[in-house]
This record gives sequence, C-alpha cells and structure tokens, in this order.
Amino acid sequence: MRNHAFSLNPKKQAGYIKEQGSLHEISAKNVIGEDAVNLNDLAKNFPTYDISSSNEIASVKSHMHYGTELTGQDINYYIHDFNHMLGSGRAYEDGLDPIQHDAKNIASIRDIGAPVPESLQGANQQEIGEYLKHNSVLRIPDDHVDPVQKALELRIQEFPQNYFLEPNPTGEQVQSVLARVKGTGLNSAQTLDQLVENQSPADRFIQDQAQNVSDGISPNPTHQLPQSEIGKSVGEIAGNVAAGPAGGEVGKVVGEFSGKAQEEAIESVGQSTEDPVKTNERAAKENPSASTSESDEEQNYGYGYGY
Repeated sequence: MRNHAFSLNPKKQAGYIKEQGSLHEISAKNVIGEDAVNLNDLAKNFPTYDISSSNEIASVKSHMHYGTELTGQDINYYIHDFNHMLGSGRAYEDGLDPIQHDAKNIASIRDIGAPVPESLQGANQQEIGEYLKHNSVLRIPDDHVDPVQKALELRIQEFPQNYFLEPNPTGEQVQSVLARVKGTGLNSAQTLDQLVENQSPADRFIQDQAQNVSDGISPNPTHQLPQSEIGKSVGEIAGNVAAGPAGGEVGKVVGEFSGKAQEEAIESVGQSTEDPVKTNERAAKENPSASTSESDEEQNYGYGYGY
C-alpha cells in the first residue's frame, strides 16, 4: 500500500534519499557492535566509509527509489558503491591512490581514539590499505543483500582484477568477496514504514490522499490541516497522479492549477466542492502545452550514488 503511494510522489520521494541513509546508518551501527561509531559524527561527510568498530569498517548505502521494489538500476548503484569503495573511478589525491587516501583517513580517526579492527591497531598506512581492499564491508538493506550478491558475482567472474583477484578465481575466493555485502538489520519495508511515520502531518496527508486517488477513492480534504495546506496537498496529489509514477513537468503544472482550484473551492469548513479528477482534467485543459522529458523525470527522482 505505502509502496505505491511512495512512487506517486516523486518530489517528496527524492527527499527520502538522505533520510533513508540515516536510518540505515543507525541500524547498521547497532548491528555491528557496541563500540561502533558513525564516522560522520567525527568528521562531517567522512569519505567512503560510514561506520568503524572493532569488528569492521563499513560503508552504508540504501537505494529505494521505488519504495520496496528493487530495480535493476538500484542494483547497479549498489555495484557502483562496492566498486567505488575499492577505488574504482576515483582519482589520486595528494599523490595517494584512492585506497591509500582512505587508509590515511582511517589512520587519522584511529589516532584520536576511534575504534578500529584489532589488526589495524598498530598497522601502518599501507597495511590499513590492504585491509580495506580485502575486508571492508558494504552494508545495505537486508532484503537487497541476496540480489546484489548475485549481480556482483557475475561482475567478479567477468572482471576479477577489479576485486583484487587473479584470473579464474576459485569459488571460495569469489565467496570471500560476496560475503562483504551484508545487511544493515533493516529491510526496505521497515525503512518505508519509518519514513512514513517520521513525516510531518502535511506529508502524511499527501501520502494518504495519494493512496486514495491510486485506489480510485476521491480524496477527502477534511483532515485537520490549514486550508491552504489542504489545497496545496490535493493539488500536489492530482498533479502526481496526472503525471504517473514518473512525475515530471506535467505533474508540476497540473498540480499548481489543481491546487489553486482546490483552494478557491474550500469553504470555512475546509471541504472541497470539486472532484479532484475533474479538477485535474480542467487544469490540463487550461495548460495543454505542458510536457515532460526523460531528463526531467530522472531529476525529480533524485537519482544519485552518494546517500
């Protein structure tokens, strides 16, 4: 239910990206161990890695662009994240290759007392780099682990050198790499539930009304919100429904017209006098030139690698 409402509101959905990342960092920190620390608490936007502990050093990622539905594109993002962790596509900094730069950063937090795996307690920068190459972990939503491991296995077989393996790696060597993709202790459905629960009253109203529209039920804007918020909410819902799950400029324009129409129709009791579907149709007629593009849709969804 919530999954569909999630996809109906692409603009709000894009705002979930940072929020879902934070939820998974908190959960992963608890799963990893009592002494685990969030590295972003030690240094703002700590590069590459998010959690360090006496058990492991981990990067935490969550890609939920369509609610609980895991797409091929999401899987590719996770593969990118794993490769990025191993230095792929990253430039040298201060004369150091990406892995050694990460090793330098880990050494710096270790030296101020942050927990690191026991093997790194007295390790030099080169040794820390070797640990990161072969032992660092990617933590992702629990239900994403298996499909991502399966996709990663194909990449390892095709390009073993990218994973610091020799040609024709053994099954055991491949499994040692796959085992580095682990869960955060939180699955996508639990994440979505928490995201919805953490919404403001206005956002929850939009979410509920979007679901009603998708189910063919006329929205009832008598929710205890300010009249202006009700009009804005119903307008946004109508715009998103008109644009479909992909969003885009049509949704924005229709949403604006519908929102205005709804506000004008709301009386002091806060009740709409026009069916939102009809409002939608009327608004579209008022602005027939509106159009959407693939780039607009992608921008509205807020696709990106770093969360």
